[in-house]
Amino acid sequence: MSSQSSPNSVCPPNAIRWSEAAIGQKVTNVSEMAGSTSAIVLSLQTEDGAEYVLRLFTLKDWLKLEPDLARHEAAVLTRVAQSRLQTPELIAYDEMGKHTTHPAILMSKLKGKVELMPPNLDRWLAQLAGTLYQINQIPIDEFGWQYKHWFKPKELSTPAWTSVPKVFTELKDYLLQPAPSFTPQFLHRDYHPANVLWENDEISGVVDWVNGCVGPAMVDVAHCRLNLAGLYGVDAADLFLEEWLALAGSESYSVWWDIAGIANGDLFDSNKVLEVYTGWGDFGKHDVSVELLAKRLDNFAISLHRKASRK
Repeated sequence: MSSQSSPNSVCPPNAIRWSEAAIGQKVTNVSEMAGSTSAIVLSLQTEDGAEYVLRLFTLKDWLKLEPDLARHEAAVLTRVAQSRLQTPELIAYDEMGKHTTHPAILMSKLKGKVELMPPNLDRWLAQLAGTLYQINQIPIDEFGWQYKHWFKPKELSTPAWTSVPKVFTELKDYLLQPAPSFTPQFLHRDYHPANVLWENDEISGVVDWVNGCVGPAMVDVAHCRLNLAGLYGVDAADLFLEEWLALAGSESYSVWWDIAGIANGDLFDSNKVLEVYTGWGDFGKHDVSVELLAKRLDNFAISLHRKASRK
């Protein structure tokens, strides 16, 4: 989080006034929160010391594709509030930005912090898997948002940064096969370590619910595995999968989902320059260089290629 500043210097004044009306308290401090790359996320503190989170959706390309982002996240927060998970409480939302300049959602602020350097990685991974399994058990009845790929298989290309282009090319071609069958479940849709909060070595909450939807739970697993492979290596990604499968029981898991996870992560792109996610550094994880990330992603791709080759 950045240092505190006056509300008007960080956030549109009308968004502050709207937030104050929704909360019923005067906002005394505003600070930008770390980790967000797709929206402005602000921490608001009121005169009674309470804290809230205000997300302003400012990316025009994203809004063009999904103009209902604020309403979407509001619906997700309402749904997940029915679970035993610690999730932000919805306070208010302005779908079209009529009162806030940009589409906005206001929610409570959870206790805890992102932990990317856990003292016990195995235990940390087990908790990550257990929490994801809980998310996937949230009821899906009458929830209106459905999973869609963030990629088109025939438009994918082999990345230029990889040292194993043949592996990536063959994985890319593997995605042309039909997706495995699945039972629809509730998805966070962007579940990864930087969206999980910790307190006293226990998970204290899950944030960033704007992409929540109904679809294959394996999408959440694959997305988290891709992030874990980049952060810590293949062994961590594999242990996370083992922990999740131990809870999912007979739920089958195909390597197809992991390959789709790479595609959803925008890594099958010959024009893309590989970059380390800035959120990792924002949360204190500074030991992942571009070179190390490329090596770990190559190793992850090789491990997936071996599994796919056995099918």
